[in-house]
Amino acid sequence: MYKKADACYSALSSFLGDQLFFFGSSPSSLDAMVFGHLAPHLYAPMVEARLKKQLRKYQNLCNYVDRVRKGYMSMPRIPPADPADLEATDAANANPKSAKSQLSPQDKAVRRRTRDFIALGVVVTVAFLLFTNVIDVETDEVQGE
Repeated sequence: MYKKADACYSALSSFLGDQLFFFGSSPSSLDAMVFGHLAPHLYAPMVEARLKKQLRKYQNLCNYVDRVRKGYMSMPRIPPADPADLEATDAANANPKSAKSQLSPQDKAVRRRTRDFIALGVVVTVAFLLFTNVIDVETDEVQGE
């Protein structure tokens, strides 16, 4: 996998060259996609940073990711998550009933209306299909001996 990543970095680096963006002086959808793939390799905290080390060999790609992040991402870099917060999130996700009981009455009403609307849609669709004979229900009559 790391060899393929290095080959991809090399191809992207060659294609980018000294340009600001892949297709000239303004960003394109390719720039967004490449940034979306490369930014986590540089910025995401990982146990093993092999991809980060490989990507750092291609200085033009590192500069490119930094330039796009600074120029188009107005949010500051998010610090790594606190392990205590992760444990609390895991604990909350482990017990989904407690999350349901914490819903406000308005949220409960929205969920109930959504459920009822979906159920009504299913019933109306099935009724339409039955009454227009799109679905034909046949019963086998058992004849007496």
